[in-house]
Amino acid sequence: MVIRHHVREHRRESYHVHDYERGHGRRVGAFGSKYEGLRGGHSTRLTYRERQMLPDRAFACPSERSYPVPTVKELEDIGYSKKQAERSGIRHAVDALARVSHNGTPRQKQEVCDAVRNRYPEVHATKCRMH
Repeated sequence: MVIRHHVREHRRESYHVHDYERGHGRRVGAFGSKYEGLRGGHSTRLTYRERQMLPDRAFACPSERSYPVPTVKELEDIGYSKKQAERSGIRHAVDALARVSHNGTPRQKQEVCDAVRNRYPEVHATKCRMH
């Protein structure tokens, strides 16, 4: 049995209706296809296991292992496909810049800015608003 449920998507002002499977909380699309979210595939959210598999150099603040900004090669090493790694690497860089601009100390902001500049210069040029 499928239940109709209203969900507000954060990136839009309008409301959308999604189908939920009863008792499982999983969204399904038309004809029972799996819901992939707005972005599809891997999101910027790393699982605990993936985060532990990343080397310290994949983080903008390696001593704290915070603000992951992995390269495509580092993401491929933990099991991402080439296409997923390219998309996800850029998303991690954008996400790290956004999170540190709100929550980070000045030292963390500088470290994240430098890491994104070195690994993803095109993202740094368009998304970095800290300087």
